[in-house]
Amino acid sequence: MVLKTKKTQAKGTLVTLCVGLLNHTLTNVQVYGSLTPKDKNRVSAVLSTKSAHSWKVFDDKCQLVEPQNPLMREMMGEVTRALESGERCSVYSLFNKYTLVPYGMNENSLSLLVCYFIGYHGNTYLYTINNEKLAAKHWSDTKGKLKLPEIRKIFIQKNANVHADPVKDLCQKILAVNTVEPCAQLKRDLAALVAQEGESDQNKFLVAQANTHLDDGSRLSKLIYDKLSKARAIIDESQKKFIMVKVVKSL
Repeated sequence: MVLKTKKTQAKGTLVTLCVGLLNHTLTNVQVYGSLTPKDKNRVSAVLSTKSAHSWKVFDDKCQLVEPQNPLMREMMGEVTRALESGERCSVYSLFNKYTLVPYGMNENSLSLLVCYFIGYHGNTYLYTINNEKLAAKHWSDTKGKLKLPEIRKIFIQKNANVHADPVKDLCQKILAVNTVEPCAQLKRDLAALVAQEGESDQNKFLVAQANTHLDDGSRLSKLIYDKLSKARAIIDESQKKFIMVKVVKSL
């Protein structure tokens, strides 16, 4: 029973860290601070640049960095070179060799490694699973419970449009909006896009600006709706009185 509990806890920590890498929350100082001691110990032992035998990919500012561990740097170099051709490659073909001698990584470590690769390289590459773009729905169920996506089924491909920034483009579109009608839908679109693409340091202020603009629009929309509703109620009441007067006069 104790062994099973420990395995469950270890799996829970793995899922937390993998998802934190995939959705970029692990690099948020507040989110990192809220991790359990067990989760932080795992980060320290495996990812931290301060640990002697770790991969050295997570610095003291909670940012992902290029591996400072020589072997890990060599492995990541092999993967990125394999992707230079622009061909679409499966995680299995890119990473499975690291489960073999002399590397000997287990399934959990491999999952964490792939999630680090995705989190670190971001939109330098395109990531798909089951012919869909890798997104939040692949690491959470309908109740929001975290789970590991089927790591080996992910495909990676060099992004020919790496300099495109859909979050920035949508924010600029939002800031140019001067009518209230589309605000609610744009708010949902922006939230979905940020969840899918992540929020870069460069875009944080722009996203905040766009959300403020949409919130102002939504408040104005509600104010207009409320005033129109009151006006409609007054008109309806006046019509009733007018009809009543006509009825009385006709008697």
